[in-house]
Amino acid sequence: MEDISPKWLSEVLGLSVHSLQPGKLAGGIAITSELAAFNLESTAGPLSVVVKLRRPGWKMDALYTREIRFYKELASDLGDLVPTCHHIDSNDETGDFVIVLEDLSAADPGHELEGLTLKQGMAVANALGTYHGKMWRDERAAQWPHKTFTQEDGQRINERFAKQWPLLVNQGKYEIPAGLFEIVPHIAKRLPIALQKMSQGARTLIHSDVHAENLLLDDERVIFIDWQNAAFANASVDLAGLILCCDSAVQESHWRKILTSWQERVLAYGVELSEVNSAINTVPQAIVWSFVGVSSWLATFEAEKLRDAHTLQCHWRRLVSGLLTTWPHDLTISS
Repeated sequence: MEDISPKWLSEVLGLSVHSLQPGKLAGGIAITSELAAFNLESTAGPLSVVVKLRRPGWKMDALYTREIRFYKELASDLGDLVPTCHHIDSNDETGDFVIVLEDLSAADPGHELEGLTLKQGMAVANALGTYHGKMWRDERAAQWPHKTFTQEDGQRINERFAKQWPLLVNQGKYEIPAGLFEIVPHIAKRLPIALQKMSQGARTLIHSDVHAENLLLDDERVIFIDWQNAAFANASVDLAGLILCCDSAVQESHWRKILTSWQERVLAYGVELSEVNSAINTVPQAIVWSFVGVSSWLATFEAEKLRDAHTLQCHWRRLVSGLLTTWPHDLTISS
């Protein structure tokens, strides 16, 4: 970030930046990238920007490349659901990149500790329904990564979970309610079904990493940030993420209501009801997949800061609540 200067910003933004000062970031933990906000003194243009760079030492070129491609190829189709991209550049040889984005520090980040309220969850459901509906069966899907799982994938994921779960339990860092111990023995059988259903159905653009820190809420506007996992796949992946970042009480009482709101928005784009219900029916399965992945990751991940550790605890509680609430439901919401 030390190379970000008024001169460089003047060149890439096409205006005269006289000086810059550190600004305030909106959003939560940035694990895979470096982020910084800058307040600008300039003759015109934005008063502030956010700059995103590769995090030194991270070898995740596929994720970086995907986000760069997203802003170049798809972001304009989503309008104000994503930050405005002022500048983007990358070096294929070194893997370095820079993205200059709209500063959204005035927006309210998703509640990373408390979880989304019902009102916020409904707003996010409508926003997801908007871009899912717009991009449903989009002709560009064939050229983009997608989420499909083979039998071998299921076996590999199950084997990793079988090894990691005891580690997570023995660490004693995360509270594990009795109901979860009743569910875990059945996951090995349930996971292949989940992966099969997630691999099927109509494909649409998905964010793939919907959680509170990747959501900004500005009055009636919902903004999705961090598109490193953008793909074309079953919409249930994003819907599961939405349910899991809601407050536990919202999950327990209103998860069907939130999915109904999403359904209504997608149907407004002319999507077939059968395809919409297929995605909804897969949400509990996608939550199983999320639980397996996150719990396996948490078994060995060490938070760098106390704040991050607290955030992960809140993530875990909502993950467990979401799994217990939706297990083993299969549902269809009629129009």
